[in-house]
Amino acid sequence: MQASVSCQNHIRDALAAGEHGCEPGLLRQVVELLEHTGILIEEFDWQDWYRNQHLLDCPERIADANAQQCRQLLSALARLERFSHGVLAHMRRRGVLLALLERLWQLEAMPQLALAVEVSDPVSL
Repeated sequence: MQASVSCQNHIRDALAAGEHGCEPGLLRQVVELLEHTGILIEEFDWQDWYRNQHLLDCPERIADANAQQCRQLLSALARLERFSHGVLAHMRRRGVLLALLERLWQLEAMPQLALAVEVSDPVSL
């Protein structure tokens, strides 16, 4: 349990909302970590994305999202970043990226993410 709390705090600090910059490459590292731990969905129905994208309008709406919606939205944002650089940075500044991760943490323990962050270089993430 301690590892999860430590991991959550580290990610909260790294992805805090606001106009301040974040470490170069940090968002790419987050995506790679989410991919590596199996949190991102490889294939899903994009119609679901269109039905749920309203949740990204503000961080408060994510409080009503279920785990599948959070995973789907994170996956879609990661894919969109590949074609439109800056999507993840924008979502981080608005607090949406962190809200998605925190909601997913609330719904699922995500021990695989806690372990992966502990094993990775703590300075880089």
